[in-house]
Amino acid sequence: MEAVDDRSVTDLFKEEFKRYKRRKPLPDFSDVLDFSLQSPLIKAHVLDDDIAGNEAVHRLCRNRGLRPADSWKIFEVPSHPGFYYIVDPFQSGYHRHWVRRCLSGYPHLPNVSNLDAHIPDRPSALWDDALRHRELNAQTWLSNESLIQRLRWVTLGYHYDWTNKVYCKEKVSPMPGDVDELCGVMAKVLRLDTFKAEAGIVNFYHLDSTLSGHTDHSEFDLTAPLFSISFGQDAIFLLGGHDRSTRPLAMFVRSGDAMVMSGASRMAYHSVPRV
Repeated sequence: MEAVDDRSVTDLFKEEFKRYKRRKPLPDFSDVLDFSLQSPLIKAHVLDDDIAGNEAVHRLCRNRGLRPADSWKIFEVPSHPGFYYIVDPFQSGYHRHWVRRCLSGYPHLPNVSNLDAHIPDRPSALWDDALRHRELNAQTWLSNESLIQRLRWVTLGYHYDWTNKVYCKEKVSPMPGDVDELCGVMAKVLRLDTFKAEAGIVNFYHLDSTLSGHTDHSEFDLTAPLFSISFGQDAIFLLGGHDRSTRPLAMFVRSGDAMVMSGASRMAYHSVPRV
């Protein structure tokens, strides 16, 4: 048996994370992949004919505030097989709809949030509670001490145990139907037809927030794809390999854009070093 000294392996993922996180001096963003521009690193994904002209699929898209699937701009990254990037497929006005759901819908009990461990009697409707505080004091309703400002994450469906890094089959709340349907439409368009959303995490990022490099390896089915949909500020997303010695690819993520990690990219390291 041959022993390997892991300390000799350069952590290129961490290097890139720290580079893009840096505030002073600002990093060079010229090499960040921008899906609104042409690049030799990406290629357009071509829909199958039975998806592009499928009225049933178009109807599903309309029902979830999406434009017809044959108008979507979908890209693949050949260096990361199984990764798909969908450039804002939403109809006009639907960013606000989904932001409203994230703030005023998904934090409701029995969904679990980062606040619950510290505030066991926290109000279920956090956004409504914030609006009531605004009526009492317009200057402090969004202060750093307000609950809505302290909200960092909400888990849906099967809830994640952040201490033991596992999902709990005993701790589950109903998966929001609109989330399941939204991801289901995207899965159908990409021919990932067997996908069904059973767990989700809504992350609330501030302008100084980051998400450290990690792999999603706690789910019950590690072959099921990951869906990530962003609303709000632009961010930088790092997509790496199956270990931290692979230098990650940096890309801009903008409001309404969706990323799907399936196949070989399903277990890739990824992070958000900057918003």
